[in-house]
Amino acid sequence: MHGCYIEMTATYPVGSVVNLGLALNGLHLDVKGEVRVSYPFLRIGVAFRDVSDKSVARLREMVRSLFAGSPPGNFGDWQSS
Repeated sequence: MHGCYIEMTATYPVGSVVNLGLALNGLHLDVKGEVRVSYPFLRIGVAFRDVSDKSVARLREMVRSLFAGSPPGNFGDWQSS
């Protein structure tokens, strides 16, 4: 996992460093990122920076939580390289 897109009306310019608080299904993670793509008044693409192994594990846990209870083959056993 290298980053994410964020929909927002007040976007940041490319190159901005942002501190993100990600929350999903009761899990939370603070991570630093850099804006790599900006579509004003629409969304930004953020590349994660300086992500520890512990944070990568938490990100994977967050993504897996999206598919909890899904039948096998529907990304329930999703893995990232």
